[in-house]
Amino acid sequence: MLKTEQILSSLRKLLQLHNQSVSEIEITFSNYDHGEVIAEGVPTITTDLCEIGIYNDTYYFTVILFSDQFSKQLFDVVKDLKGIHIYGFKNFLVDYYPTSNFSLRELGKPNKKRGVFPS
Repeated sequence: MLKTEQILSSLRKLLQLHNQSVSEIEITFSNYDHGEVIAEGVPTITTDLCEIGIYNDTYYFTVILFSDQFSKQLFDVVKDLKGIHIYGFKNFLVDYYPTSNFSLRELGKPNKKRGVFPS
């Protein structure tokens, strides 16, 4: 078993120990990194609210939140995490954060250029 699969298998078992529903390890395609398609398939596991994948020694954890669940308190906790990106469900190639003109107030509002934050 590859190192990546061992890590995902361990995470999967940990989630199951805590009664979380989690998928088998799957290879997903058409994933993006910094707006570019990742050429190879990415080993991932998914739960009801997140996806965890590993590629090229990069670990990603994508959490799905509705805009009414995203609070200032949550933003204050995650905003300084290394590599954090907040993007909309319908247009995930454009970041809401980090941007030079970020506004938490504007985050949940529709924007034709960025798409609509999930609701």
